[in-house]
Amino acid sequence: MGLNRHPSTKLGDLCTSANLAPLGQPSIKCLIPPFICRVYPLLTSAKHAYLYSLKSSLMHQPMTDQPQPPLNIREVCIEESTFLSVNLNRAYFEDVSLIGATLRNANLSDLEIEGAQLGGAYFHQIGMPPKDHPHYDPLAKQQPLRFDDCELSGSTFVNCNLEGVELTNCLLKGMRINGILVEELLALYGQQ
Repeated sequence: MGLNRHPSTKLGDLCTSANLAPLGQPSIKCLIPPFICRVYPLLTSAKHAYLYSLKSSLMHQPMTDQPQPPLNIREVCIEESTFLSVNLNRAYFEDVSLIGATLRNANLSDLEIEGAQLGGAYFHQIGMPPKDHPHYDPLAKQQPLRFDDCELSGSTFVNCNLEGVELTNCLLKGMRINGILVEELLALYGQQ
């Protein structure tokens, strides 16, 4: 049984119990470890335990400039959920599973990712909006990205703009640029 998507849901009907409430509001603490998305008959009095959720008017209204109360979501299984036209500026995610998640048409400026496993991740069409995009600005320039202490071995960069990129104290063994070993290029440079 998956997550019941109705605004008022009995805790026992969820794939896991949850703490889902605007900050400062009463909530129900999770009784099942995170990421275990099966129904467990742990709550004999589930009919008396209800998950606090947003009013349906808030859940379905279009995004506006008016900020809504922040949510404090803990230890809940909401896999295969969809977020469309959502403002998550300054959101904080910790100890989350995003396996197979897709971010599309997203502004991730000033995003910070720490302690993440990105094996198999696919980044494509990253940068400022292209000419055919409604938010295209020919004068806009993307802020530089920074990678510190990252495991990128075996990764591939194809048709990427690496203009002005700097590598400092990086392991370059086996690294190739257009099929040429960088170690060999550096060795030739050192002989000059």
